[in-house]
Amino acid sequence: MKRIFISFLLLLFLFSISFGALMKSVDGNTVNVDIIEIKDGNITVKLFNQVYTVQQNNVLYISFDEKTTADYGVIIDDKIFSGKLTYYASNTANVQMNIGEFILNDVSKLKFVNFANPNVPNIEWFREEQPQNFEITLGDDYTEIKGNIFEAKENQLFLNIPILGQGVLTLNVIKSISYPKAEFEEPYILKLYNGYKFKYVNFLKKVNDYYFFDLGYGTLSLFNSSIFGFSGGMEKPQTKYTYFILKNGMKFFGDITGSDENNLNVTSIFGDHKIPKDSVLTYSKLPEENIMLVISNDEILFGNYTKENRKISFNPYNNGNIDLITVNNNKEKETVLASPAENWNLKTNIINKSLALSNYNLLAYGNEKMVIIVSDITNEGFDTYNHDSNITALVFDDENQILYSGDEKGILNVYNLTTKKIDYMFDFKNKITYLTTKSKVLYVALQNGELHIITGVEDKLLAKFKDEITKISVNERAIYVSLKNGTVSKIDKFNGNIIWNKNFDGSITDLLLLKNDKYLIASQINGKIYILSIDDGKIITSFQSFNGVYDVSTSLLKKYFIVSGKNGKMEIWNSTNLNKVSEFELGKDISHVVVDNTGDIICLLANSSIVSLKLFEY
Repeated sequence: MKRIFISFLLLLFLFSISFGALMKSVDGNTVNVDIIEIKDGNITVKLFNQVYTVQQNNVLYISFDEKTTADYGVIIDDKIFSGKLTYYASNTANVQMNIGEFILNDVSKLKFVNFANPNVPNIEWFREEQPQNFEITLGDDYTEIKGNIFEAKENQLFLNIPILGQGVLTLNVIKSISYPKAEFEEPYILKLYNGYKFKYVNFLKKVNDYYFFDLGYGTLSLFNSSIFGFSGGMEKPQTKYTYFILKNGMKFFGDITGSDENNLNVTSIFGDHKIPKDSVLTYSKLPEENIMLVISNDEILFGNYTKENRKISFNPYNNGNIDLITVNNNKEKETVLASPAENWNLKTNIINKSLALSNYNLLAYGNEKMVIIVSDITNEGFDTYNHDSNITALVFDDENQILYSGDEKGILNVYNLTTKKIDYMFDFKNKITYLTTKSKVLYVALQNGELHIITGVEDKLLAKFKDEITKISVNERAIYVSLKNGTVSKIDKFNGNIIWNKNFDGSITDLLLLKNDKYLIASQINGKIYILSIDDGKIITSFQSFNGVYDVSTSLLKKYFIVSGKNGKMEIWNSTNLNKVSEFELGKDISHVVVDNTGDIICLLANSSIVSLKLFEY
């Protein structure tokens, strides 16, 4: 076997010659070579049209794209793994990882391998304890079951489901399988426990404790405890006529085919089941002519629940989790009304942008030091509670069971909508400027530039910026932050590291994610509206609105931008061609806008009132 040691002088001689990869030896010398094969601890390379074999233990690393390097691990595409490259050829590569195996059929995805230091520190790759069942939701948005996969093949999942027994699901109707329950923005996304995400083509199979996914450019097999969850095709399955709620919280559509003294025979999308009657909380047939089915943990009601074509308010505090199933109310068309119509006007004195709306049509706002919660539809009072200082930020949690309220002294109260009591509080000792939630995590922005995350009762300082944070937008991958000095930053959700910065002349007044979280929209006080790529922060396009823009929102079906601000001016722009289609004025500054689940627009008029407007027809 030939050995080759490339000296620094030889490296200088070869500098102008272009080869396929950059190889660095353990003694510090680097050289560009063509990698022919890596196998059985040996690396076969081509240099000067000569073929040499190098022992792998003499090589520190190989950068396959000649630019990517790291102190450890294997880098595939844009992700770093703990693992070893066991085989490489022109059309395939095999990486054995601590979480499984990656077999690449597109070797251009392999960027870097560190042979001397294969393990990546400071990443939690595995769950400490594997859950007995995953949370499973379907594309109808109302089926929620628990289960574990005991077999999978050809995009069919064979499940053990509590109470129901064994069942089968095709991947195309699955919205998410995860633990804990999570929302996926796109179909066919695989998420690892450490936060990595992949777009996959097929779920190939499950063998013992390993799951096999076809990513298109290779096959990824993963140990089950390294998987957070994955989404399926998110297609809406054919709905059965009866909706069941079981005592363990599972909800699904089915039909009763028979019964005996103790059991119900039920057919569902999962198969045929014999369900003990004492495991069923309640069930009801879907209405055929009425508009809405109201589901609570206590009962199922149905009827023509309308008020001027708008859903009624349904207070959740006595009934726990509530779903509103719209039977015959699919909104597909969205058109702008010739002139706005006012639904109601509520006089108040709100500081900052302290306004929040729940999915149950509960509206919360801060009237100086008091938090007031009312029905968005009727203005009927729900509850109130007080802070010692002016309220500056409000947000409901993902499940609409908790209201978070922050004030100018830095006090954050956690108010339970079920018990109507404050469960606990945090003291940040600095003005809270913005609150938002995502996947059961609360994000708290402070005037001093600190960004905190709260999970349960645990508070963690994630990042510290040099200026006041004005707005936060969060998706499954990252956090997007705007600062008072005009900087927009994308940061890592797990360690707070900055991924990119984009600097603007002048403060950013609003920041929100668009189009399945693929784009970011940023507005400035001078009326300039930018649409940015979330990948690198580059400006894709922009348009000019009026001077004095404070807020940008999207309509219910995302077909229009709603731009509002100084003197109550409001413009509606087509989100596809960026043409302005309407404009009007309310006379007083609009500091904040939210859109409810009927499509109506709720405007916060600075230090004056809250106004509900109908701007669109569905």
